[in-house]
Amino acid sequence: MKEIREKWKREIGYTVRDIDITANGEYIIVGSFDNRVYLYDRQGTMLWSYLTGNTVRDVAITFDGKYMAAGSYDRFVYFFDTEGNLLWRFRTGNSVRDVSISADGEYVLVGSNDRKAYLINRHGELLWSYETGAAVYTVAISLKGEYAAFGSYDRKVYLFNLKGEKLWEYQTGSAVRDVEITSRGKYVAAGSYDRNLYFFNREGRLLWKRTKRESVEKVAISPKGDEIAAGAEGEVSLFNREGALLWKQSTGLYDIRGLEISTAGGSIICGTRDNELLYFEKGGRLLWRYKTPQWVETVAVGAKGRYIAAGLRNGTIYLFDSLKFFEEYLENARQAIVKLENLGTDSGEAHALYLRAQSMFKERNYMTSLSLAIRAKGIAEKSVKMNHPSLSYIARAESAFVIGGWTTAVFKIANTGNADAQDIQLRFEGPFRVRGERKIENLRVNTFAVLQLDFRPLAPGEQTLDMGISYFDFAGREYTDVDSALIPVEENASAMRTKRVIFRKMPITAYGKKEASKRALKCPNCNRDISPDWLVCPYCATPLK
Repeated sequence: MKEIREKWKREIGYTVRDIDITANGEYIIVGSFDNRVYLYDRQGTMLWSYLTGNTVRDVAITFDGKYMAAGSYDRFVYFFDTEGNLLWRFRTGNSVRDVSISADGEYVLVGSNDRKAYLINRHGELLWSYETGAAVYTVAISLKGEYAAFGSYDRKVYLFNLKGEKLWEYQTGSAVRDVEITSRGKYVAAGSYDRNLYFFNREGRLLWKRTKRESVEKVAISPKGDEIAAGAEGEVSLFNREGALLWKQSTGLYDIRGLEISTAGGSIICGTRDNELLYFEKGGRLLWRYKTPQWVETVAVGAKGRYIAAGLRNGTIYLFDSLKFFEEYLENARQAIVKLENLGTDSGEAHALYLRAQSMFKERNYMTSLSLAIRAKGIAEKSVKMNHPSLSYIARAESAFVIGGWTTAVFKIANTGNADAQDIQLRFEGPFRVRGERKIENLRVNTFAVLQLDFRPLAPGEQTLDMGISYFDFAGREYTDVDSALIPVEENASAMRTKRVIFRKMPITAYGKKEASKRALKCPNCNRDISPDWLVCPYCATPLK
């Protein structure tokens, strides 16, 4: 998990009741306990503020920031343009609890303590209203405004169409705390004090419900309804469209105050009363956490997950820019692949994923880029752990060993592993003097090298010669093999024997076990059966590959 720093923070001195952000993160709208609506740009400049008659309970902004709505406890809904011009205001019968705006600003859905839900067009004209049995606490409108969902303290979830026709209502076990709708209104999710998360289709059929330990305070849904997030006291959970739990993460002791899924999907931002912001990718990986000085009241995330806004109870506003964060994941993947390639190992799959991650990053599809980079890094790191060199060798004496004389031995060393071998060294112990180069700097996969060494025995009879061979991989891991040979030493040259093999090691796999020679080949020189993995014949030293 990585650390992140805020791009900027601003203090307004009063509790931030709600916050929203445009798709590209260019504008951030804030509703505050000081009765004001604020608009900031991406650089943290306050563009304007507007004083209402009471606490601003909820705010919403269009994808492009051209229009924005605010609901106040002064019973009014306010509608502004980017320059801060008040285009209209609409009076409800009581405090406004929640507002939701269509992507283009053509429609505003309002929930009020007067028990009503209102649909108002861009010109401030009331299209319809509907009275429920209690305060309408939460509202959500589809992308183009064709469908309006809302939840009431009368324990019901409602879905209406643009004409004001009620499509269905559903009775829950307690007051509805939060409701969300997919882009085209195909699915509706709702959370209730009865501890249940509900998931409906457009026809009003309850597809499933899931019971949590505490009341479901917050709900978020991806544009197509593929992922549904639920925030309850101490945890956030993600479900798929079929209701299967994808993952569950602890968030501390207290309840979740803010929960959003990025419009492009792939990221979930969560704000808690434990004074934390938690940022997850949809696979459940906690990407970063940020400790705040006081509890988080509200959060918002841009369409592609790059920009995150948050408002605190103490009046602090934050904006986070995750660009460098995404770049770092991409760079980590690149470094892991370079390390793998330096081992002499094929990085095909990891490299392909990395190239796709680069492409997605250039297209500003940051969450997809991050997901691909994480996969590429994981595959590369696993390959580094699984792949390492493995040396096989054969050493042949060119003549018999005689007291007082030097005998030449030719060592052919092959790398039959799946990574390059570095700094290969031979060491000998026994009653022999040894001269000649005993080091190989590098031996790539499926290659061999030849060393020629001279041995002078110090005592007659059968003598034991021990050989140690050590080498490293690119990651600095050391490997060691030990071998012994019983060598007859003659007292005079008249008793010289023919050439003989003194050291030999068969090919081994990356796991250190001998490979089975199921498909033995014939050496073209001595016609003996040999393993197909050998680079040189172990009997006559004839090169095979």
